[in-house]
Amino acid sequence: MVGYLEGYFLLKKTMIFALLANVTACATTYTVPSEEAPPEWREDGKPMGFGPVEGSAKSFPGTLKENDAMMEFLVENERTAIITDALEWTDPYGGTNIIPAGSPAYARQFSLQISSTYSFRKNLNEHNNPIEWCVPRFDKKDAVCIFWEGSEQARYIETSGGTPQNAKPLSPSGMVGPMPHIEEQAVDFEHPMKIQVVVDMFRSDWITVATRVSEGDDWSSLGRSKVKFDEDGTATISRFQGEFKLTADRRKNGKITGVKVEVFKEPKAVRMATFEDVVKMLMLLKAAEAETNKAPEEGSANVDSETTPVEE
Repeated sequence: MVGYLEGYFLLKKTMIFALLANVTACATTYTVPSEEAPPEWREDGKPMGFGPVEGSAKSFPGTLKENDAMMEFLVENERTAIITDALEWTDPYGGTNIIPAGSPAYARQFSLQISSTYSFRKNLNEHNNPIEWCVPRFDKKDAVCIFWEGSEQARYIETSGGTPQNAKPLSPSGMVGPMPHIEEQAVDFEHPMKIQVVVDMFRSDWITVATRVSEGDDWSSLGRSKVKFDEDGTATISRFQGEFKLTADRRKNGKITGVKVEVFKEPKAVRMATFEDVVKMLMLLKAAEAETNKAPEEGSANVDSETTPVEE
């Protein structure tokens, strides 16, 4: 009887794995198109970064704790459109996904496939390099990005990285779906998006300062740099055309518990580089983070290695 039960449960387990394999096998890798994309799917020199909202830059002097913002400004996606018709496709588990007609979308130029070691091994846009259109899903805190594979087919990739308005697909796999109709125009996503510079991790004689895209409580990193204090406990850094003096606030044991921020020169809202540049910067960021995790050398000089995306 015991042997029978073991065999039954083994068979049941095997059947479950087989069923899961069947439903998940529908998710396939993006196919590089062989034909030229139409105008709404071409980059054609159009900006696809973050456009600043003029006059929105703010600084926050005073004593800040970990993850407090020292400055911020509002940004908007520069190339946007409306999905004119409702779109429906099936996810790998048989569920139905719908993008309603009139949904706003923004353009991106993806060229990444991230492995567990953060190396970029495959270009998703090898030939004529079509762009992608991403539809934010604020309720799920992600986005669906539509990849053009030809005049009759698109691939829908649900993102698990980034934020709704700054999607970062972590895999080139997705589901085949209908070709969307795109009308490029200015849109209002109704969710303010900010670029923030925050005082990040605190250590005994240095901290990190991070730049990130923030959408309310949801945010994603754009870079992090290490700041080592001088003997007098101060450091001076520049971000977004602003200049800041940082003074370490320490306990008696020397541990940094806060950073006093003084603004020498007010920052400005500036245009951020395109996402393609951000992807390249991520490679440098991983190397910088690995260096940050190492113990600082004795007598090392003040370090302020900028790893955030290029400002224009």
